[in-house]
Amino acid sequence: DTGSSFEGMGASREVWISALAEPALLVALATLARQAQELSLTRICAALSEQHWLHTGPVLALVVVALGLVLLAENARIPVDDPNTHLELTMIHEVMVLDHGGPDFAFILYGAALKLWLFAALVTGMVIPAGSLSPWPNLVAGLGGVFLVAIGVGVVESVMARLRLLIVPQLLVGAGALAASATPLWQEGDPREEETPEAETSGPPNLGADYMGVSVCRSCHGDAMAPWALTRPAHRHAH
Repeated sequence: DTGSSFEGMGASREVWISALAEPALLVALATLARQAQELSLTRICAALSEQHWLHTGPVLALVVVALGLVLLAENARIPVDDPNTHLELTMIHEVMVLDHGGPDFAFILYGAALKLWLFAALVTGMVIPAGSLSPWPNLVAGLGGVFLVAIGVGVVESVMARLRLLIVPQLLVGAGALAASATPLWQEGDPREEETPEAETSGPPNLGADYMGVSVCRSCHGDAMAPWALTRPAHRHAH
């Protein structure tokens, strides 16, 4: 702590924005965990496949957009914060590091880069299903996806300006609404599962279904599942 009042102001703003972005992040992850039936991020990304995008593409798009807005807010990027501004009264993240330098400043920048990398990897894992590729192509696709996310962040910063501080909560509430609306729209079940025919009754090939503890002989009574077979008196056979 450098003892400057600017750092305290920036820290309070960043905690406030993080508290607004956290519900959108948790709801988006809960939606993905509900579909994947897993609680681990690695298993959630591995469970997603191209079949999910074919069957529930719009719902996944809502989750990705919500996570993208959280990425911009948590990493203090436009439209939430301008990392290149020099006006201390409008800074959020940069004002916390205004009076730092040397190794301390390097560690702060490194931590911010790690957080941006983790959020970009999370968004990439939603867009590029890891379970559909082998390890090496998956690694290349992941690195390429993170690079594309960085390009997307740069494009957003180039085409729009920073929002007013009073508008930022509305943006984050909108991200939470997108993530929350995706939860009830997601269909039950796993789209990767194909319809399988009903399993036949196990047992010897000449025995039909078991009615009241008595196995009906197909060779004597024909199809045991036919309605007329139930009218005959069932008897046991030693096959």
